[in-house]
Amino acid sequence: MDYRNLEQIVSKASLSTMWAIGRFDAIAGFIGAAHDVGFDEIELNHQVTAEMLQDVLVLRLAGKVMVSSVHAPVPKWALSDVRPVPQLSAVDEDERRLAGSITRQSIAMAARLRARAVVLHCGRVEIDLDLERRLRQLYGEGKVGTVEHDAAMARLTQAREKNKQPHLDAILASLKELAGYAAAMGLRLGLENRFHYYEIPLLDEMQVLLSQLDSATVFYWHDTGHAQNLQALGFLKHEDWLRAFGDRMLGIHLHDTVGILDHRVAGSGEIDFRLVKKFVPKDALRVCEFDPVASADDVKSGYQHLKQLGFF
Repeated sequence: MDYRNLEQIVSKASLSTMWAIGRFDAIAGFIGAAHDVGFDEIELNHQVTAEMLQDVLVLRLAGKVMVSSVHAPVPKWALSDVRPVPQLSAVDEDERRLAGSITRQSIAMAARLRARAVVLHCGRVEIDLDLERRLRQLYGEGKVGTVEHDAAMARLTQAREKNKQPHLDAILASLKELAGYAAAMGLRLGLENRFHYYEIPLLDEMQVLLSQLDSATVFYWHDTGHAQNLQALGFLKHEDWLRAFGDRMLGIHLHDTVGILDHRVAGSGEIDFRLVKKFVPKDALRVCEFDPVASADDVKSGYQHLKQLGFF
């Protein structure tokens, strides 16, 4: 069976290795715990080390694990402790090309693992990050909707609007290059909606990207916590993303939010997963992306909550 064919495996439950980080000494322990809960597959996230990845390769070849998806970059960016991960949206051409090279390595690894999708972060617009930090601070003070909050939001949106175009041009160029590479590997790319307002893409930008890229290779990837977070801050409604891109959804990261804190287990926070479920295509990949602070019982509770709602 070709596990890269989405139509051959429908509604399987996958658990991101996010939950493994700091909890398990070996990746095999994480895989065993995931299977014990009921998960069929795993997603490799951007914190997976080269050593962990080699263990996954061995287990995958032995038929002991299935990998639904790879959340680039995989393996973890080797210099992440000393410098930021290179951005596909970088205006600096050297950085953009390095980001492309790292992403191609992730795509190639996904092909080796017979994964069915690669999830991408599309970068960011370079602005003063204190603008968003201030907005989040005001949220914590209960000031959403006040004059002070509205002014902070206006400063943030204006700064982003002023600086966005070179970064949008850069990410489009990067994605055009990567789409051809992914297609040759038999893989699909999912562009994820993001947590921070300064990140790319916002809803209108997602529409532009998807309209200009190969529709057989490049899709939308929905993240429930990210969408809920921007709604809480006063931006787009969660449902707006689902209505706009439900029919282009390759997969979904499932986690809950409490305020603007995300990656909580499903059912423990504020997200209306019944509403979300209405927009998820039958063949979309379903990945639980739970914080490692969650206990095994918490993870099981989140899995059961989603199962009862018909996600898998």
